[in-house]
Amino acid sequence: MAVVLICTNRSLDRDLQGTVLFRSDIVRETVRTAADVQTRLNSGRVALLCIHRQINGIENLIRALRKSPTLKRISIVVFSEDDFDPSEVEVLEAGANAILRLPPGDDFNDRVSKLMEVPTRRDVRIPVRLQVSASSGFGATVPVLALNLSFTGILLESNHPLNMGDEVSVAFRFEESGEIFSATAHITRTAGPNRYGATFETIARGETALKTFLAGTSLA
Repeated sequence: MAVVLICTNRSLDRDLQGTVLFRSDIVRETVRTAADVQTRLNSGRVALLCIHRQINGIENLIRALRKSPTLKRISIVVFSEDDFDPSEVEVLEAGANAILRLPPGDDFNDRVSKLMEVPTRRDVRIPVRLQVSASSGFGATVPVLALNLSFTGILLESNHPLNMGDEVSVAFRFEESGEIFSATAHITRTAGPNRYGATFETIARGETALKTFLAGTSLA
């Protein structure tokens, strides 16, 4: 059984019924405050943390979790009924994996399912070709460095400033196998000076090579 912890001061059952969060193999636990979240997470494993946008202290809570040696890798989703608001950038910069709208849209189940699968990460130093949409600032391809990889995203180091929400194309070659990987992604968090976390949206090439790389085996 996977445990999903939901922090909200009102019932979200009507919104979430019929979604992946109501599968029979998922246990939903509900708390009402940021302090309650800390207490529950310290007492045992949780597959996914969901926080309602109206909870007080949400940014500070997420930052604290991302600094915790034992809790920093937990997937965090923020629920909001409102349209995009500039203040949401702070939530993503604090370390939330995604902000999902209520009532759930067509991609809700897919995005939640991916986040509940705690991704294997592997530290790397791979040169990456990065192209940012011209509408986000520039259209040229620039060199950056990959610092770690998971099946859901990539940590980039770049001297070129990137913005939250930028759509990027990434491409690189796995040195061990020679396989090419390419994908489109969005910048979803900052991870220190010149470091940015990007979440894959579509993998165009090299999905099998990525899985094999993360498993630590050679394709050759």
